[in-house]
Amino acid sequence: MRLATRLAFGVILACAAVIAASGVEQMRKESEELRTTAEQELRVLAAALQVAIEQALRDAQAGDVQAVLDGIDLRDDTIDIFVLDAAGGVTQHSSGSDASRGVVEPLIRAVQVDAQPIVRFVGDTEFLAAALPLRTEAGRNLGTLAVARPLDALRADLTATRRAILVSFASQVAALALVVWWLVRAWVRRPLAAVAGGMRAVRQGELSARVPVPRHDEIGALAKEFNAMAAELEATRAKLAAETESRRALEQGLQRADKLVTVGQLSAGLAHEIGSPLQVVAGRARSLLERADSSPEVKRQAGIIVAQAERVTRIVEQLLGVTRRSAPRMADADLPAATHAVLDLLETEARRRRVTLAFEYDRDLPAVRADPDRVQQVVLNLVGNALKAARPGGSVRLTLTAARFRHARGTTERHSVRLVVDDDGAGMDAVAAARAFEPFFSSWPDAQGTGLGLAVVKAIVEDHGGTIALRSTPGAGTRVEVHLPLGETGGVKEVVG
Repeated sequence: MRLATRLAFGVILACAAVIAASGVEQMRKESEELRTTAEQELRVLAAALQVAIEQALRDAQAGDVQAVLDGIDLRDDTIDIFVLDAAGGVTQHSSGSDASRGVVEPLIRAVQVDAQPIVRFVGDTEFLAAALPLRTEAGRNLGTLAVARPLDALRADLTATRRAILVSFASQVAALALVVWWLVRAWVRRPLAAVAGGMRAVRQGELSARVPVPRHDEIGALAKEFNAMAAELEATRAKLAAETESRRALEQGLQRADKLVTVGQLSAGLAHEIGSPLQVVAGRARSLLERADSSPEVKRQAGIIVAQAERVTRIVEQLLGVTRRSAPRMADADLPAATHAVLDLLETEARRRRVTLAFEYDRDLPAVRADPDRVQQVVLNLVGNALKAARPGGSVRLTLTAARFRHARGTTERHSVRLVVDDDGAGMDAVAAARAFEPFFSSWPDAQGTGLGLAVVKAIVEDHGGTIALRSTPGAGTRVEVHLPLGETGGVKEVVG
């Protein structure tokens, strides 16, 4: 049984006991008052009859005695009256009094012995009887007067009183039960249910759950303690999550640092070891390519050598760009103009691939404090990747809008220019999307990429204090979103989804 139910039953039973005790006491007092009233009335009646009958007996007027008895019969025929002589014989009595003769005989004998008036309840509460001595003025015994009155009316009054008390008791208990049930439900059951609901929510992991505290009693104190506990648990979980995220970011940073160290050593060695020989090879190939007497086959092979030498040179430069970044040369950059210049260069490639290249931007876009050349490199890499990913007949869309962003959870929002590149190409799976910014990771088939383009883009955005996020769906295309802040630069948070 629930606490609220037990409490309600306990209060109702206790109050019912008090009401019952009060009813019993009321019944007892009512019974005593009725008995006392009936006894006093009989005493007055008996005393009046005693005076009248003594007067009639002293005057030897037996007819007057009978007239008194008949007058009583006319007023109340339930009263039985007996007049006895000095020898104890009944000389006169009221009509219909034979049934109560046995009731008054013990009182008559007692009065004849003690010569004192007696009023007594006889047969529990069936009769109220009185016996009084009859005397002359000189004190001579004239006989005895006996009066008996049935207590049917008294019992009827007591029954009615008992019924009224029982009805009152039932009504009070019912009203009390309703009031107690409502109070217990409003003050105990509902608040405890709210606390229990909050506990269930916390147990299921919803640490932001709180219990309303509209009151200032023990249950209100319990709710306040619960809310304080839930707030501490939520703060602790947030702290643990932040520490976990910080530790993960630190581990990833250390891993990237290790990779960059390795890449830096490799790129420095490559630049030193193959730079000069590669220039020699490229120079000789250009010489062969420019000689007029070279055969077409020689020129073709020389062109291949020059193209591949330039490709190796670009790879080494990209490696050096990732590992040995110089500080960007900040200026108020007109991003739409810088972007238009890059898109003009890529227009021919877009037509060759039969891809529609679209550019949209806000007309009142604010200037960004950035390195225009490096921003152009970001646009070139992102749009170039999108063109390669787009299917023939597809589209690549680039947009520039004013926006707001956060570096990380809990940091203050900053104003920015948002650069978004969308394509409708093949997209990437979750694993490839998560590794897209890693150096040397490429999702292109047949080694079409070096795996350094997005790493360079991320490094540039990082230098500008912005954020970059990549979302890709296999078969539905890829979106890359870059935020470049308008104010001073800060840290960067990479978001891949």
